[in-house]
Amino acid sequence: MSTQALQTTSATVGQVSSLLTQYKDQIAVALPKHMTPERMIRIALTAISGNKALLECQPLSLCAAVVQASILGLEINTPLGEGYLIPFKNNKIKGPDGKWGVKQAQFVPGYRGLLKLVRNSNWLSMVDAQPVHEGDGFDYAKGLSPYLLHKRAKGERGPVIGFWAGYILKDGAKNFEFMTVEEIEAHRDRYSPGAYDRDGKLTGAWADDYDAVHNGKAGGMWMYKKTVLKQLMKLMPMSIEAQAAVGLDDHAEAGLPQRFTVDVPLELQTPTEDPDYQESSAPEIAPPQRKSQAASPTSELEAATEEFVLSEADKKAAEAADAKRSRK
Repeated sequence: MSTQALQTTSATVGQVSSLLTQYKDQIAVALPKHMTPERMIRIALTAISGNKALLECQPLSLCAAVVQASILGLEINTPLGEGYLIPFKNNKIKGPDGKWGVKQAQFVPGYRGLLKLVRNSNWLSMVDAQPVHEGDGFDYAKGLSPYLLHKRAKGERGPVIGFWAGYILKDGAKNFEFMTVEEIEAHRDRYSPGAYDRDGKLTGAWADDYDAVHNGKAGGMWMYKKTVLKQLMKLMPMSIEAQAAVGLDDHAEAGLPQRFTVDVPLELQTPTEDPDYQESSAPEIAPPQRKSQAASPTSELEAATEEFVLSEADKKAAEAADAKRSRK
């Protein structure tokens, strides 16, 4: 690492360290009893200093993301897999150089983080998510009397065909969701553009889990479990913390700026959009061509754009018809 790079790293870490120390009391109040603010700050600084992309993020946004994680009681960038600091380029904000595009940090809860928040609920007695293999005994039915039976094969289980997530409330009520591998991947392609790099290839956790699901490589298949768990969470009573975590994850998956909860100090809440922002102001970003599939489903943005174009065409046709009638 060059001297200049070392100086930049040191300056960024120093700024974030100063900010986190300044808000140490808020972090301490928010954290559960088994976690200390000193440990949380140490974990955060270790994660930031070892990640070049995070070092390029606004220090204020890094501090806000750490405070948000603390409020939810989730550790960041540790083997526990509870949550992660992720760099995000916000093209709706101008940087100090006056150009559109500023790197901000986002906090993204992991599968285990969501599971932890759900299990902390006073309503639940059990919640789980598991893969279903072709050789497993598996049967289910939805309706007024839902049931799910999953018996793992004793020998070779075969390829993964889907994932289920289910819960049982303390009053005995229960429910579950099941999604096939194809349904989960279609959901990923529609709602998680960040799963692909610029060349249209799967990247990060989704790439690792794809290999685990399709190629039998070792891995927790966390992103697949997380997808079906989030669908299940829509059916269960949730705490405010769990709802906030789902909202943060949804924004991160959709490639949108995050809005932290009101518990994060106002002065740490970095703007998500400049007042003078217009769609034409931001740099154009070509969508990645996904090579891992023959055709990708139309995104919500593309569908909305298509609908708008059709509406404009209908409008022009109507105007032309009116003009023709007036001439007659």
